[in-house]
Amino acid sequence: MVKKCFSLMIVVSMLLVGLFGCTGCGGNDPVIAIVNGAGIKNSEFREMFDYYSIQFGITDPESEDNQDYVAYLKDYIISYLVDEKVQLDKAKELGVATLSKEETEQVTKDVDELFDTWYNEFRQGLLNSGTEYSEEELDAQIKKMLDQYLTENALTREYITEVYTKSYILEKVYNETVKEVDVPETTLQEAYDARIAEMQDIYADDPSVFEMDYIENVTIFYVPEGYRQVKHILIALPDEVQSEIYALRVDGDDAGADKLRKEALSGIRDEAEAVLALLNKDGGNFEAVMLQHNDDVASNTLKDGYAVHKKGSYVPEFVNATFAMKKAGTLSGLIATDYGYHILYYLGELTPGAVPYDTVHDALYAELLSNAQNALFSKELEQWREEATVEIFTDKIVYTD
Repeated sequence: MVKKCFSLMIVVSMLLVGLFGCTGCGGNDPVIAIVNGAGIKNSEFREMFDYYSIQFGITDPESEDNQDYVAYLKDYIISYLVDEKVQLDKAKELGVATLSKEETEQVTKDVDELFDTWYNEFRQGLLNSGTEYSEEELDAQIKKMLDQYLTENALTREYITEVYTKSYILEKVYNETVKEVDVPETTLQEAYDARIAEMQDIYADDPSVFEMDYIENVTIFYVPEGYRQVKHILIALPDEVQSEIYALRVDGDDAGADKLRKEALSGIRDEAEAVLALLNKDGGNFEAVMLQHNDDVASNTLKDGYAVHKKGSYVPEFVNATFAMKKAGTLSGLIATDYGYHILYYLGELTPGAVPYDTVHDALYAELLSNAQNALFSKELEQWREEATVEIFTDKIVYTD
């Protein structure tokens, strides 16, 4: 909450994409491609196209305004489906086209867990609705909602099991293809030295990059000078008040923002002082109090807290308080910011310099191994695709029902 900016990463799982069934396709389900004699039907294309159309905001695939998006999606989806067919053929050649008893049981477990997740989501929604149900009524209503959800999305347990099974087979193809890949120790050492030099330059240009890497589970190869390690407890202002203060700052009305902040802080002052009193009563209980009273819940998961630099990205009050503390193990007082009151716990100075090779060896090995495996698999897949007999009939694609 004390960062000036945040990054957002959205990851789309192809497995979940596969769970969105074609919304119609009616009786017209032409073959749009043939791979090694096996057809890809329009319904397979539509399963993915309908899903991605929502993500791109495409409501009319035939509209002139959407043609660039539709063309991109068409090429992407057909390429994906062709590659999938090629890999499934390769699975037969490699002898991994069927699942073992244990793998089949795992698929069943995965599907059961998916249905349990849906069941619990519907259950929580009903419990939050304010309507009172007996357990029997609640169970019946949840099952009705789940059946409706499955029907609306053209899903069945059998189809979902098929999707999971296919994903397991594709994973086995990947694992079998890359199983001999390794990374020599000399390559690791070279990468380690290069990474240190690279991060030295990056962190020197922008201290906030190290601050972000420190809290985002990035493997640290080099620690620059001038960073202090702190944890914090935040007694937060209401979200709407934080938003109002932010809007005033953006508009250049700092006086108005300061006035609003002062008024809002008075409303949480007693709570903040009570938390500080708990900490002062027993200086060794910061972690316990943090878990119970921190409104910045995400920071509770940061085992090593924050790395703070005088020229970094944290708000000035937070930075000034961090560097005002003289001794590790020290508590700050109440630090007022636009987010509320912070109480800082100073863990100490971060030791600058290269992180020892042994410390990062395993993480670096895993990263380089994954890169090498992906590179090999991409090369092999391209070769399989070239060797395959592929015919594509884009004129047969039906985008709407």
